[in-house]
Amino acid sequence: MIEFTNFYPISLVAGLLSEKTENAFIEYILNNESGIYYVYENKISAIPKAFQSKNTSRYLAAIELL
Repeated sequence: MIEFTNFYPISLVAGLLSEKTENAFIEYILNNESGIYYVYENKISAIPKAFQSKNTSRYLAAIELL
């Protein structure tokens, strides 16, 4: 199975999923240990330890994408 937690599939399905499917999709992505490929490489539901960092800008980009 191809991992669908990267920038392109997430961008393509925006606004196309049913509410139930969208909620499950977002929940899966938030708790995925590898984050969103191309955007943020850590678990999104965990806030970065050092908030003044490059890692934080990637974290915020992931949240914005969702």
